[in-house]
Amino acid sequence: MPTIIKFYRGLKTIGGTIIEIQSENASILFDFGSVFNGDKPVLDGVIQERKHALVRDLIKIGAIPAIDGYYESSEFTIEPPFVTAEKDPRERAVFISHLHLDHMAYMGCISKSIPVYMSTDSLKLYKSLSSINEEVVPYREYQGVPYDTDIQVGDIVVRFVPVDHDIPGASALIITTHDGKIIYSGDLRLHGNHPEFIESFLGTAKAMNPSILIMEGTTLSFSEETTVIEPSNQITLETLTEGLLPTQIEEQLKQTDGIGIFNIYHRNIERMIGMIEGAKKAGRITILEPETAYLAQQFYPEKEFVTYCPKGSKEYALNEKTIYITLEEINEKPSSYFLQNSYHHLLELLDINLKRAIYIHSNGAPLGDYDPSYNNLLKFLNTFQVPFVSIGTGGHAHEEHLKYIVDEINPDYLIPLHSFKPERLLPKDGIQVLPDYNESFIFENGQLTSESRK
Repeated sequence: MPTIIKFYRGLKTIGGTIIEIQSENASILFDFGSVFNGDKPVLDGVIQERKHALVRDLIKIGAIPAIDGYYESSEFTIEPPFVTAEKDPRERAVFISHLHLDHMAYMGCISKSIPVYMSTDSLKLYKSLSSINEEVVPYREYQGVPYDTDIQVGDIVVRFVPVDHDIPGASALIITTHDGKIIYSGDLRLHGNHPEFIESFLGTAKAMNPSILIMEGTTLSFSEETTVIEPSNQITLETLTEGLLPTQIEEQLKQTDGIGIFNIYHRNIERMIGMIEGAKKAGRITILEPETAYLAQQFYPEKEFVTYCPKGSKEYALNEKTIYITLEEINEKPSSYFLQNSYHHLLELLDINLKRAIYIHSNGAPLGDYDPSYNNLLKFLNTFQVPFVSIGTGGHAHEEHLKYIVDEINPDYLIPLHSFKPERLLPKDGIQVLPDYNESFIFENGQLTSESRK
């Protein structure tokens, strides 16, 4: 039997990638996340999920695909129109490239009899997230894998290779089948703190001589379709890198007489540390929310910060070195502090002295005006005359960097996805393939053909 590659999700969306690779005796999936829909999400945070029926509900609303062999029969009240996990004799496994929700939100739905793998760094982060109630449901165990270690699933071999993204543990996957090698980029960038990860990944990828590269293309979504993309690995002077961001924070805080407020996504651990370092250089003390403080202590216990616990908030298992600050202390000298405030805690700012304050948005939620909450945030800040400043940098490679990566690997087949405009990313010498949803491809002896386009 030739290798079969099937594309379920994430082709023309930013996130939600779900791809299956099958052989005669094995099947693997990667990734297993959600797609954000700011217009009309079914599960909008108000509608309550039915925990006893979560898997079948998600399948019925189209949030996860109906896939043979990956869901337990106990999740269904009647026999589903696909093979359940117990009845599938193949070896199976799921691989998670990193822990952003659009890549892992639904991994708990996978049958507990099937291993779900992630890098050891991702597993460390996941265990920390579980401690602050950010685990996914249903509950299940996960397995961490060291980088550059082969995992055998039947006759398919998978390896995690580290890449730079805005979260610890991010990986590309190198997949070996009897018909050739396949590389899945995951999410990656060149302008982060670890460009050496990308260069090492490229060296490994080129040495593999892959037939297929499945490549993320997030930043392709935001330019005109006629724009010609020229490859480059250079970081321009106007690019705000992760490494330069603390200096930008420092400069902004030095221009502010009141309290500094910031909003980040706390899974971006290095961004959190950048906030602390920028504030320290500006002569300010960083105040973290309890959840973020817990993550900081797990990854960078030596960093200096204090914690503010509003009335009713959970303190989690913070260590004995934790320094707490009171509301009265903050308001006594607000210009001495840099206060974290996530969107869901926005009303806590009503207790803060906001005179001459500044609000720094650094890729926290809500991310942009496609989310209705974003305009609500701006309206709130405007009501209290708090200036909004955006200082952030993305987790995805710029267009020219995407093209550089593709050209360096130079696969026989390029499959761009994870983008509103994947067609804009063209191969150097190979063939571009743009799958349809639920389309299967036969991969045999290095050749890729569609089952439905014959």
